[in-house]
Amino acid sequence: MVKLAVAIGLLLALLDSTSAAETTEKPIALRVLHFLPASSPVHTKILVPWTERIVAETGGRLRFEVYPAMQLGGRPMELYDMVERGMVDIVWTLPSYTPGRFPLMEIFELPFMMTTRRATSRAAWAYYEKFAREEFADVVPLSMHVIGAGAFHMRDKQIARLEDLKDRRIRVPSRQSGATLRRLGAIPVDMPAFQINAALRDDQIDGALANWDFATSSRVINLTKFDCELSSGGGENFQTSVIVVAMNKMRYTTLPPDLRAILDRNSGDALVSWLSGVWGDEEVEGRAAARALGNSVTEITPSEVERFKAGSATVIDEWIADVTATGKNGRELYKSAKELVAKFGQP
Repeated sequence: MVKLAVAIGLLLALLDSTSAAETTEKPIALRVLHFLPASSPVHTKILVPWTERIVAETGGRLRFEVYPAMQLGGRPMELYDMVERGMVDIVWTLPSYTPGRFPLMEIFELPFMMTTRRATSRAAWAYYEKFAREEFADVVPLSMHVIGAGAFHMRDKQIARLEDLKDRRIRVPSRQSGATLRRLGAIPVDMPAFQINAALRDDQIDGALANWDFATSSRVINLTKFDCELSSGGGENFQTSVIVVAMNKMRYTTLPPDLRAILDRNSGDALVSWLSGVWGDEEVEGRAAARALGNSVTEITPSEVERFKAGSATVIDEWIADVTATGKNGRELYKSAKELVAKFGQP
């Protein structure tokens, strides 16, 4: 009987250890949420391939469920709060959807800050690491980058001169782009991207400031007739928006150390550099798609660009003054951001 009891005990112990091992090896699933459609380049070229690469490197011990178009519920402007509270594990979102909450990172949304997507994205990550960590202390940023340059997509009138903005109701993606257009004579309408099409149909806006990626994948160009880009002779683009890929802090810190190391290796500057390289020619494809629809696609002349730059300069001055009032050196931060963009733009 004693031997039988010992044998039974050893068998139970073996079963317990096997069960524990199976529990340990069970894949950890992370839910990723964003607001763009499943057809968008962000979904198909960035988030899905990025997560698939991490799954492969972890041997399947990490899994990702990528949900486009807010499929888990909520609204785009709630994404940051959702990941902070642990309602989802990772989000791709615009900090500017909560205006005034991230003033230091708004610097890359100032007029004519952006050059190329790659250079400005790498500058944004470097700037975040050095100057803006405190703004995102309640989550774990895995990436900080920018989207493509904003272009004007208008229903019934092309933007060719500064005067063409006068009293035009134009959707803007951020507080700083709103301040810029207001200073240039337009009527900025602050709204998230998913509301643009309905606003165009209902005559709530005359046009939208949006990058080609979104304007094409979300069919904004199907509702507008005139598309206009604005970049300076020095390569600076009129406007862009900052994006954060943020992870819930508790979810991140409780990952096994080896899996967290793999995630880290595929995040930060490595992720920023990779995504900037694979984004492709969405601007070229967007222009072609708009022309195929019969839209007028133009670029503002260099002399007019200078007028836009002069008219929006005070927006930069106001940002510097506001940040300086909080105890930071706004002018030095602006100088540092410009230098970082130039640095990463070098061959």
